Amino acid sequence: MMLLLKGEIKYQLTPLPEALSVVGKKLNSPFGKLLEKMGKELNSHKTKGIYPIWSTYIKELEGRSALLKEDRKELLELGERLGGLDRETQLGAITQYEQLLDFTLDEVQTTLSQKVKLCHTLGITGGLFLFILLL
Repeated sequence: MMLLLKGEIKYQLTPLPEALSVVGKKLNSPFGKLLEKMGKELNSHKTKGIYPIWSTYIKELEGRSALLKEDRKELLELGERLGGLDRETQLGAITQYEQLLDFTLDEVQTTLSQKVKLCHTLGITGGLFLFILLL
């Protein structure tokens, strides 16, 4: 989602509201529909910033997506930073969010690896215990 949004803003020189609509059409729901509706609303309202609309739609994701509370918080913070009027500020906010996602992904992969090792160890230990018990 972020790569598509970044590409629209950086290479197609699309304004943020239109970029949200374009990216929304390319994605599956719930994010696709959310971005598309957000883009349309930003185009129709001449608001002081993106954050009020962004926060409303991100809060709607609660219960409709697998995002954790921390994930939604980070998306809300992204909305605050996307409110900048110039393209470079928006691209910087997206890049910073991508880096945060990379860091989080690394943490999750490390934790998953540790849990897989633990499961293997418990499986072997349980099998040995059962073998000894049956003797």
